[in-house]
Amino acid sequence: MAQFARPDGDLTTSGWNWATSTASGATDLYLVIDEVILNITDNVQSSGVTAPNFYECTLGDVTDPAVSTGHVVRYHIKKNTSAGKTIDTLVELRQGATVVASWNHPNMSEVATQHNQTLTAAQADAITDYSDLRLRFTITHIGSGQYRALYLHWAEFEVPDAGGTPPVPVSPPGAFFPFFP
Repeated sequence: MAQFARPDGDLTTSGWNWATSTASGATDLYLVIDEVILNITDNVQSSGVTAPNFYECTLGDVTDPAVSTGHVVRYHIKKNTSAGKTIDTLVELRQGATVVASWNHPNMSEVATQHNQTLTAAQADAITDYSDLRLRFTITHIGSGQYRALYLHWAEFEVPDAGGTPPVPVSPPGAFFPFFP
């Protein structure tokens, strides 16, 4: 089994907003990207006007799994169109203000892509407070032409279940276990 930390709050929106096929807004952006199953009919999007700009969301609390493996950050992103400026995107997993891991996506595509980023053992071990994690998406525009927006459809952080004390085996009634000193 696994634990999932999904967006549960907005820290900084820096001109970002949310959009669906029927509405848009600039508050509670995390509600658009926190679903269990990816929904590409809605997204959080950058302003597409100034750069660099970023969106940072908090993640739900999970219990420290006490292992250094199985930590995966997932997100689904794309550029709104191929025409105009190039968009470079930097994605960071942070604990508070400290960057735990980061991934750079130069020259974003207009094809929506899910990225699955597995943390190294050293990165997983750097997490000391699983209740203070966040994701930050920073875009930078490069070149000439019209500004473009980044669309963020979904994000989550998966970690293994928290370890526990293994159950003590119980012997059946009447079982004989010899004692050997």
